[in-house]
Amino acid sequence: MLWSVNAPDVKNKRKIWLENLPNYAKEKLVFIDESGVNTNMTRIYGRSIGGTRSVDKTPLNTPANTTILSSIRINGEISYTTYSGGTTGDKFVEYLKNILIPTLNDGDIIVMDNMRSHHVKKVSETINIIRGNI
Repeated sequence: MLWSVNAPDVKNKRKIWLENLPNYAKEKLVFIDESGVNTNMTRIYGRSIGGTRSVDKTPLNTPANTTILSSIRINGEISYTTYSGGTTGDKFVEYLKNILIPTLNDGDIIVMDNMRSHHVKKVSETINIIRGNI
């Protein structure tokens, strides 16, 4: 479920986060984010010098998106994966279990945005299971 950034409960959660932020050790914060690329982003028009024809090559088919899912810490340590297609709840849980969780230390705090795949029930279950183990 997505929430409005101006809803009272969201404003309250943001206020609590900002109030508690100075209490968190910055070395314990682990930020997660996603990014995507597609080779179909090639320009279809071009310019050339002196009235000559502009020639280039582009893929004939529409390639799939490539997603990069990664985490970063203040010390520059990263954990990432790439895959074809967009981020789904299942792919995010797989990233958590197989890539991120093995790198976590005692007391680490996972910080993520409000992406829909982060709200899947399996995500909170996976994070709650590891809370007792790190």
